Amino acid sequence: MTDSKGIIKGLLNRLLAGERGNLPLHLALILEASSPLKNEDQHYDALLPSTFARVRVDPDTFQETIRIICSELSSNPDAGLLFAVSMTGSDTVTRLVVDLLVSPPRPLTINEVQQMLGILESYLPFALSKNVNFVNSSLQTRLSSVLGQLSSSSDFVIQRHVRNLKKFL
Repeated sequence: MTDSKGIIKGLLNRLLAGERGNLPLHLALILEASSPLKNEDQHYDALLPSTFARVRVDPDTFQETIRIICSELSSNPDAGLLFAVSMTGSDTVTRLVVDLLVSPPRPLTINEVQQMLGILESYLPFALSKNVNFVNSSLQTRLSSVLGQLSSSSDFVIQRHVRNLKKFL
């Protein structure tokens, strides 16, 4: 399994089977390197094992990987899965995270909330600047309400994300 598509599918299958450790980071970096948000190759050389450092996937494989992870996230907003798509800048991911934060399928852990808020802080302001209707007004109102509730969190990371997001809503 030395081709890029095979490598990404193998990593994805392992992630969906519950493997964690560095796996979400490796998958996240490969997806980022395959996205318009990519850094220089040296960035990935320094952060990834040599077997993954130069792995890039085509746009179809990239979108299919995002679709599969988002499908799983919609019922299981696991922090490892969230991290795997956290650096893609994908509108699909950003929209799903808004939905998950306002209507979670189950109670969220602090780590999951941190991951979701981090994704939203990174990509929602830009998405809204491109399209003011990226999040409809009803959902935006619900998101503002959730952020209001989260602003009283004792977690510093959550508080910081909430403060920064409130500037854009």
